[in-house]
Amino acid sequence: MSVSVEISPAVLAWVGQQISAKNNTKITSLLSRWINKEEKPNTKTIHRVSQATHIPFGYFFLKYPPQEECDLIHCRTINSTSIKPQSRDFIDIYNSMLNVQNWMAEYNRETLGLEPLSFVGRYNENNSPMEIAIDIRHELELSEDFFTREKSSEGCFNHLRKRISESGILVMKNAVVGSNTHRKLDIKEFRAFTIINNYAPLIFINGNDTKTGKLFSLAHELAHIWIGSNNLFNDMYFNLHVSKPEQICNAVAAEILVPISIFKCKWTELNVNSVAKISILADVFHCSELVIARRALDLKFINQKAYTDIQSQTRTQFETSPPDSKSKFGGGSFYNTLKSNWDKNFILALDYSTKAGNTPYLDAYRLTGFKSKTFQNLVEQLNQGQVEVT
Repeated sequence: MSVSVEISPAVLAWVGQQISAKNNTKITSLLSRWINKEEKPNTKTIHRVSQATHIPFGYFFLKYPPQEECDLIHCRTINSTSIKPQSRDFIDIYNSMLNVQNWMAEYNRETLGLEPLSFVGRYNENNSPMEIAIDIRHELELSEDFFTREKSSEGCFNHLRKRISESGILVMKNAVVGSNTHRKLDIKEFRAFTIINNYAPLIFINGNDTKTGKLFSLAHELAHIWIGSNNLFNDMYFNLHVSKPEQICNAVAAEILVPISIFKCKWTELNVNSVAKISILADVFHCSELVIARRALDLKFINQKAYTDIQSQTRTQFETSPPDSKSKFGGGSFYNTLKSNWDKNFILALDYSTKAGNTPYLDAYRLTGFKSKTFQNLVEQLNQGQVEVT
């Protein structure tokens, strides 16, 4: 049975803003009829709008619009006025990751009795990027030339991610909200984000980024943990004019992925022009040409114009052929995708806690969005130590 209800004009106006962003003509038309009192909303149509827009059903019955803006919004790298980072998809993925982090932090603190991670906020923006990068390598037991053992940026990403996860940092990745392929995460909105917590810091990587983009984002967000600052990374083209913390984290990431001592030697060894050097070294270090160009600019191997030209080419390439996720939910790749998206230590800790009777199974399924069979199959595969893919 459907019951007619009254929706607050303020809430209707707020819903209209949310719907406009989705460009849903049918829903927009329905909302317009509600606002103009041409049609009275009922629980059935409200439920339909809720499902189409992913606005929680209960929000429609509030007197005033919900205050959903999270603190992370104010930590974004580039303060864009054209891209609004508070999309329904972003809010939902952020809240999901926050729930995961809160659970893991409590598990580490209460169940395992662990102390806070000493490296979270160990440095600040006044420390040198080299000092921070050296400490990160030491903490992760990461060799300076780790990239030489890998054949691709995916290999570098997985290697670095494994070391990061083993240190106690949660690393999550997804191209969509949950497993809903109709809710693709917008790479123009964010590339990655970091939520600081002394017991379970979390890095989330947007799976729709390029392979080299995901690698740089991972290193960049890692630096944010070392300086103890939340971050919403949405710089697509490595802009030069960013805040000091961003400059520090960009420099730390560059040193981790493209160590200055190795870079200098390889640059001088090449007897070709700068453009060719950048292309060759991008393959050597498994990074984007833009990262290599920025390294060369910082070392004064190229001038500002040469860097700006490469930056412009990157922007054009992105706008004409944006990256796209190859992940598919289904078939033989289903569990490979899940293993790639979820932090292994979190899933195994959640499994242990449920079996010990400390966490209800329903809570585990709510945290992951999995059904019972999916959760148990994923745990089984992770325990088998099968290789993770990006």
